[in-house]
Parts: sequence; structure tokens; C-alpha cells
Amino acid sequence: ALWWSATTAGAGSPLASMSMAMPAGAGSDVAAKSLAKSAWTGLATGVFHTLCGPDHLAALAPLSIGRDRLAACGLGSLWGFGHSTGQLILGLVFVLLKDKFSALMPALDTMAAYIV
Repeated sequence: ALWWSATTAGAGSPLASMSMAMPAGAGSDVAAKSLAKSAWTGLATGVFHTLCGPDHLAALAPLSIGRDRLAACGLGSLWGFGHSTGQLILGLVFVLLKDKFSALMPALDTMAAYIV
């Protein structure tokens, strides 16, 4: 069983001193802390991007006009759930491919440059 613990000691931010506690013998504490730090960083940047990203406002504003608050909130929630699910799936793919990522990087770089 894993559990998360965030404290505000030090930098004053719950994200700054994030730690992940694991039972004895469950694995490397360094790897667990790295995983926790990555998870909190991803969450923080995702929230920031969602609240500040003009692409999100541009996508949802026209869909929300003319709806009552409850319908607009439901639409935004459903859209957010779909957006988060897509990001979760993409993240899991990269986690699963992390050992092969070094070999895939040149091909991804070439494809991305071609698409752009």
C-alpha cells in the first residue's frame, strides 16, 4: 500500500516538500520520491495549463454560451474528464515505453519535424 503525504515545511508549498511513504522492503525510497515529485509536478502543471490555457477557454466558451450554469458546468466537467483521460492514457504509454524511449526518440524527432 502506498500513501501520499504533503507538508508545507520549508518552501511554503505543499508541492515543494512532497514525500511518498512506502512500507519497509517495498522498493527504493529514492525512486518513490522521484515518482511522487513527478506526479505532483504533472498535477500542478496540468491545473495551471487548464486554468490559463487560451485553447481551453476558446474551446469551452462557445459551447457554454446560452446554457444555464448547471448545464455549462456539466459540459465543462465532461470535457475535462475526457481531456484528463486522454492525458492519462498518453502518460501510461510513455511509462510503458520508457525503456525503449531512447531508441524511439530519433524517430519521434523526425516525425515531429516532418509534421510541423
